[in-house]
Amino acid sequence: MKNIIFDLDGTLVDSKELQINILKQVFSHFGTIPNVDFLTLIGPPLIDTFTRFLGENSAQNAYEYYNSIFKTTKIEGISVFPEILEALPKLSKENRLFVASLQLKDIVERELEALKIREYFFAIGGDSVSLPATSKTEIIGRIIEEFSLDTQNTVMVGDTEFDKSSAEINKIRFIQVGWGYGGKNKNSIESSDSLINAI
Repeated sequence: MKNIIFDLDGTLVDSKELQINILKQVFSHFGTIPNVDFLTLIGPPLIDTFTRFLGENSAQNAYEYYNSIFKTTKIEGISVFPEILEALPKLSKENRLFVASLQLKDIVERELEALKIREYFFAIGGDSVSLPATSKTEIIGRIIEEFSLDTQNTVMVGDTEFDKSSAEINKIRFIQVGWGYGGKNKNSIESSDSLINAI
């Protein structure tokens, strides 16, 4: 049995429209709309993003405002990537599946329940108000430590360079999917069969 840690946004679910809409609401609330491709802001730690564009003094308030909007927003326009929807039932039969996200854990739980895929995951690793995480690396590390995962038998599935570097720092293998927000490379997995075979 392997342990498979999945990134959330861009890997399991397509949430870009909702995420971008909320980000724009936050920036508008704080009086500035960055002239950037907002898709590039999905993945990096939100605190880093808000610090970059709003400054350190406003970053924490922006992060809390973002989460307050997300918690009260109906989960509409979010969908599970077809490749994942096909792969999860097969992968969960012989492997322990986890989610590692910088979203608050209760928000992740709500999303997965609403999308009817929570049953496939052994546990969820997300950010916490009482114990904030500074990076995806830290979230993955917490999962490995809490569940005593054998790193030689654990793989991370994600779509960005942030996911890849987080996996490498935690000394676990990384598989990049080609359907997310991080772009494709020659080694990207682009079908459910390829993902299952790669794992």
